[in-house]
Amino acid sequence: MRTAFKTPSPVLLGCLVMMAVGVPGVLDRIANGQPASPQLIPWGLWIAVYTFFSGIAAGAYVVAALAYVFDYRRFRPLVPFALLVSLVSLVSAIVFVLADLGHPERAFHILLRSNTRSMMAWVIGLYNVFGIVLVTMLGVLLRPAFAQRAAEGGGRLSKFLAFGYVHGAPPPDDSFGLKLLGMVGLACALGLGGGVGALFSVLGSRAFWHSGLFPITFLISALLSGLAFVLGGASLLGRGGNAFKGTLLILGRLIGYLLVVEMIILPAETLIVINGGIPSHISVLKAIGAGPYPWVFWILQVGIGMLSALLLVFLPKRTSLAAVSVASLCVLVGVFAFRLNFVIPQLAIGDFAISDGQGTYLPDLVEWSLVAFGAGLAGTMLFIGSKLLPVFSGNTPLDFELATRWVARPWSGLLRHQEEWR
Repeated sequence: MRTAFKTPSPVLLGCLVMMAVGVPGVLDRIANGQPASPQLIPWGLWIAVYTFFSGIAAGAYVVAALAYVFDYRRFRPLVPFALLVSLVSLVSAIVFVLADLGHPERAFHILLRSNTRSMMAWVIGLYNVFGIVLVTMLGVLLRPAFAQRAAEGGGRLSKFLAFGYVHGAPPPDDSFGLKLLGMVGLACALGLGGGVGALFSVLGSRAFWHSGLFPITFLISALLSGLAFVLGGASLLGRGGNAFKGTLLILGRLIGYLLVVEMIILPAETLIVINGGIPSHISVLKAIGAGPYPWVFWILQVGIGMLSALLLVFLPKRTSLAAVSVASLCVLVGVFAFRLNFVIPQLAIGDFAISDGQGTYLPDLVEWSLVAFGAGLAGTMLFIGSKLLPVFSGNTPLDFELATRWVARPWSGLLRHQEEWR
C-alpha cells in the first residue's frame, strides 16, 4: 500500500501531543481505578464528553441518510468521510464511558444479561447495531476505490477489501443494500441521538432531568454537532473542502436552520421550568445561568455556539466556506458547553453538592488529562483513517453551481429547492 504521509501534519502532531499530555491520566486510571469512596458528583467531565461524542456519531450519520435513504445524491461524495466520523466518534464515546466505569472489564455482562426494560440496555444494543452498520456501509462504499488501489499495485490488503470487485468491471449495484443499511442506521442514529437524553430523563430522582423534552433537545444538539464536525473535518482534511464546496455550504445552511430550532427550544425549556415553580428545578437553572461558572452558558453556549454561529451562516450576502467552517467550530464549542451544563449542575447542588458546600465542581488533573488523551486519540484515528482509507479519493467532484446558487438565497425554502440538491 502506498505511503500515506510525506511530511508530518500539524493536525496529527497536535493530536499526538494531546495524547502525550493525557498519558499520566490514563496510567493513573489503570493503576488506581475508581476511588474507594463514592464520588460526591458521580457523573462529571467524562460523562459530559461521552454525550458529546455520542451526539457527533449520531449527527454525522445524517449525511449518509440524506444521500442513500432520501436520495439526495449531492451528499454522496461526503458519505465515506461522514461514516468515518461516526465510527471514530462512537469508539471515542465508548472509551469515555469505560473510563468512568468502576469495572469496565464487566461491561460485556449487559450483553449477556440484558434487561429489556432498561433504557441503558437499549442504548447499548443500539451502539452495537450502529457500529456494525457503519463498518458495513464503509466496506461497501469503498470497494471500488480499494479495487483501483489493488490494480495499481496496492497489495493483498487492498484486493481483499475490494471484496471481489475488479477495477474496470461494471460498477456493482449496491443501491438496494445501501438504502436498507441506511434506513437501519438512521433508526439507530435517531435512537442514539435522543436515547442518550432519555438515559437522563428516566432518572426520576434527578428532578431537572426528569423531562420528556430533553430527548428532543439532545437529538437537535446531536444533529448540530455531527453536521458541524463533518463540515469542519472535510474542510480541513478533504483538500481544503474545495471539491465539496457546494455541498459543505448546504450543510452550513442546514446547521443554521437547526440553530434557529435550538434557539426556540432553549427559551421554551426555561419558561416551562420557571412557570412550574419547582424549587429544585429552578435551583439548577440558577446554577447554570448565575452559578460559579455562568460564562460556560452565556459565552460558550449562547454567545459562541448559537449567536456567533448564526451570524456567520446567515449574515453574509454570499456565504463562504471559511465562514461556515468557523461557524461549525463555534457550534461544536456551544454543544460541548451544553453537555457540561446539562450533566454537571444537576449533581452539583442541593443534596449532591460537593464538600465545599457551594455546589462548585472543577475537574481535577486526572479527568482533564484523560479527556486530552481521548480527544487526541479520536483526532489521530480520524486523521489516519482519512489518509489510509480512500474516503475522499475516487469521488468525482460534481457540478455544484445549483447548490451555490441556492445558498446565495438564505431564506428560500428547503422544499422548493430540493430538486436542485439531487
